[in-house]
Amino acid sequence: MLTRHVFNYGLVYLRLQKPSNKAFDQLPSTRWAAEGRGVWIQCSFETEVEIEELGIGFHAPERNYSFHLQTSLDGANWSAPAKLESQSRSGVVTYKIIPRQARLLRITVFGSDANDWANIHTIHIPGITSVSYTHLTLPTSDLV
Repeated sequence: MLTRHVFNYGLVYLRLQKPSNKAFDQLPSTRWAAEGRGVWIQCSFETEVEIEELGIGFHAPERNYSFHLQTSLDGANWSAPAKLESQSRSGVVTYKIIPRQARLLRITVFGSDANDWANIHTIHIPGITSVSYTHLTLPTSDLV
């Protein structure tokens, strides 16, 4: 079996509260957190991969988080979002999507039933291991 790697992962968001690499370290004691509906975290792959499921663990599992999953081959054209909810499930929950080829994966979080925070402790993509990390911060004028 060929092991594929996350080439780089990061987050574009002004007020980063917890770094994005914490979502990929597979440790439930750490997390990526950011405030605001529509904040996102994304990773890129060194080669094109097929994604049909991924595991996501939310830090406060008693809350119901609303989020979208999108993929892209070029960073300019994104798939129609798979609209999902955590449904207050604990642990790392597997979410199945229509299989799609990707060089990039983006998870956009729209807060929970309690507040506008995104809190992800684990993002696991079967067959993929993370190897590097990039964090980007843009000035407010560059945020859409």
